[in-house]
Amino acid sequence: MEDSNKAQQQSMLHRATALFARCGIKAVTMDDISKDLAISKKTLYQFFNNKGDLVQQSVSMAFSQRMKEVASIQAKHDNAVDELVALQAHMIQTLQKHTPTMLFALEKYHRKTYLWLVGKRKSFMIDFIESNLIRGIQQGLYQNHGEIQNIPYLRYSQIIGMMEDESLMEDAQRRNALMQSGLDLYIRAIATPQGLSYYREHSQSTIANPKTIKPLS
Repeated sequence: MEDSNKAQQQSMLHRATALFARCGIKAVTMDDISKDLAISKKTLYQFFNNKGDLVQQSVSMAFSQRMKEVASIQAKHDNAVDELVALQAHMIQTLQKHTPTMLFALEKYHRKTYLWLVGKRKSFMIDFIESNLIRGIQQGLYQNHGEIQNIPYLRYSQIIGMMEDESLMEDAQRRNALMQSGLDLYIRAIATPQGLSYYREHSQSTIANPKTIKPLS
């Protein structure tokens, strides 16, 4: 019975998340969700205390899915440069499907959930970047700068700045090109000659859109 309830709740969350993405978090009411799910509001409230609780659980589920996707990228790539380029391609593809506008709605209408999400995202991204740095140093692809704790934060800030720049949301091609330039500059700053050579030679095969994104020359 417990497994059945869990599965039903997960199904509701998936449907509600799709509705939020399609119509906007603010616009969607609990009435809208119950109608979309073809269930009564009473049944909906058996699983969620209120709309804020549903939004929190929806965001948590979506974030867990993103973490699994990144873990899958890490598992597929032994080479630190390949891992970094694959993550870049994944971010670009994700942004093409999901713009950051929902994040802005969270900030305005569900601030507690927003603060939870940006905190978890920051920790997760910085941990990923630091792990990639350590792997690249061990593989001789990145320079050993000694104390590296500041580098992940700098790279994280660069990525988030481009992802959440409102002026870039309507110009995906420019945003993608800027994100690729950001990766180029980052690789140039941290890579050994061996790492930079590998990046120039192999990165094209994993770039999301090679027609609009050019590597280092």
